[in-house]
Amino acid sequence: MSMDPAVFEQVPVGTHARAAASPTPPPDPRWRGILLAAPRVVRPRAGAAPVVPLCLYAMLDVPSPPLAEGMRVVVTGATLAQPVSGPVVDVDESPEVPPPDEAPHDPATLRGVAVGGYQNHDLLALVRLPRGAAVYTVHIELGSARSNEVTVEIAEQP
Repeated sequence: MSMDPAVFEQVPVGTHARAAASPTPPPDPRWRGILLAAPRVVRPRAGAAPVVPLCLYAMLDVPSPPLAEGMRVVVTGATLAQPVSGPVVDVDESPEVPPPDEAPHDPATLRGVAVGGYQNHDLLALVRLPRGAAVYTVHIELGSARSNEVTVEIAEQP
């Protein structure tokens, strides 16, 4: 598979680390938002499942009360009858059971606290899109925060 720009070919999808293709956050520590980067073109190899890396950086204030829904990816395109969306989640293949929920935090202790970091996902693992060549516009949402839009062309598979 090849991508343009080629730097996206080396993105370790499923990780929370800065990659060479990751968006660069503004230097201002007060900045809040979501930045998204993706290849302009993905050219799948014959017989191989395509991967469309999404690299994001988010830094957002901790909401109080907590949001009902997590981060979502939203995809539009001429080949789609309506926008397609899905949760931005990691696939956890570990057999470990998570610890029980903690007691709720006092909202006063969270005032002014921001959380965020880098994430790398495969668009096609997050949402179901039709097979074949297409051009999609993609963005990420969390509450009232919305990322920049990126356009991704998936070329015809040989």
